[in-house]
Amino acid sequence: MWQFSLPFLLGIGFSLALTPVSRRVAIRIGAIDNPGARRIHAVATPRLGGPAILFALAMAMVLVPHGSQAPRLSWLAIGALMVTGIGTIDDVRPLRPIIKLLVEVAAASVAAYGGYRIDSMVGYQLGLVSFPLSVLLVVAVVNAVNLVDGLDGLATGLCLIIGATLLLMGFSRAAIETSMTLAALCGVLLGFLAYNFHPAQIFLGDSGALLLGFMLAASAISTSRQMTGSVAKLAPFLALGMPLAELTLTTLRRLLRAVQVVRDDEAGARYRFCLVARPALFAADRDHVHHRLLAMGLGDRKVALLLYTVSAAICAAAFAIAIGVGSPLPLLIAALAGGIVGIRFLGYGELMPLRTGLLLPMLESFARGHRAMRVTAAAMLAIVAWALHLGLRVSIFEAGFLAAMVLGSRRACRALEHVYQRNRRYQPSGLKVARLEIHGPIAIADNAPESATIMPIRSAGVLQ
Repeated sequence: MWQFSLPFLLGIGFSLALTPVSRRVAIRIGAIDNPGARRIHAVATPRLGGPAILFALAMAMVLVPHGSQAPRLSWLAIGALMVTGIGTIDDVRPLRPIIKLLVEVAAASVAAYGGYRIDSMVGYQLGLVSFPLSVLLVVAVVNAVNLVDGLDGLATGLCLIIGATLLLMGFSRAAIETSMTLAALCGVLLGFLAYNFHPAQIFLGDSGALLLGFMLAASAISTSRQMTGSVAKLAPFLALGMPLAELTLTTLRRLLRAVQVVRDDEAGARYRFCLVARPALFAADRDHVHHRLLAMGLGDRKVALLLYTVSAAICAAAFAIAIGVGSPLPLLIAALAGGIVGIRFLGYGELMPLRTGLLLPMLESFARGHRAMRVTAAAMLAIVAWALHLGLRVSIFEAGFLAAMVLGSRRACRALEHVYQRNRRYQPSGLKVARLEIHGPIAIADNAPESATIMPIRSAGVLQ
């Protein structure tokens, strides 16, 4: 383990030296994050952390041996330079999200071409799917880290915890070259955190957030390739759980806010989905996890430390799975239960389908015996049963019994539908929806009679 102390210490030293330089450059070129309605900070703060992190990491890596990993590292460096460059431009003059996304895809493609690819999953070789899946993962992690970068020191601290976990995983499998890179990255992040923790003197900005997401994604892929066993190969990606959970929550709530459920009494009290607006997937808001915690009265430091703790717990579970300590099934069940409790605690109404009425069309279709719904449900449950058998080492008989029990629940779904409807207070409507046109946030039915009305049962999170 002592061999990693040199890149770690070099990373700390270069980061402490270069971050103030990057701060002064940011002030001179106008890369300033000014206070605003969506901002948490109260004073204008430079936001050009990416160049400082990139140069500190590069200088630390130049002074340590690379071995056989030098060709791969050169492709990784090109991709890192691409995301840092587009992030730096965005820090100075904001760009359209699609432009940044295209550069992220290009950088991820460079890394995948250089060997940072997911070759297998749950025991199966991915073949042609390997390249696009690897690109998708890298882009997802890049944007996930960017989403959690909304509070002083939050993204930097989370990336430090994740990087340290990946370092321990690599060390446990004697992945020396990958661990060297991670040791240097952890040192750089620790040095940068001295300036980035509340009250922050400099922000990561898009240049820093995109770079950190890119490096962690590539490191997770590289570490996964060193793991043995189908479950252990998933452990490095589980360590990314906190940023990926934020990405998933944000995507779902922004999608569901554009969906309503409408009722048609003339067709027998049936329900259907209605898209009332275009999902604002790239629109910034103040509804992330850290925003919700701040709204509950917690301070910046307490929120950051709380989320550090959650991420550390996730990373500890991932490391336990990686080294084969205990069964992964209880850990995954605990993570799922924690996620459900967290959603309720944070008050994300969009993600509570029993309260929003969002399940009514699906329950109705399943209970009324629609063939397509039954076939889809059967196929999904068969896939889940087989995944349980392969990934979690559950007996095929246990998995099949579980699937059979769920498949036999048609009558229960029917009963649940009636209970669900009786316990919700919906206002009746007499509209048979033929075609809907979107006009801003309102859905208008085409050629509807004058007496007909469209009544949203409940928009996601908002009772109409």
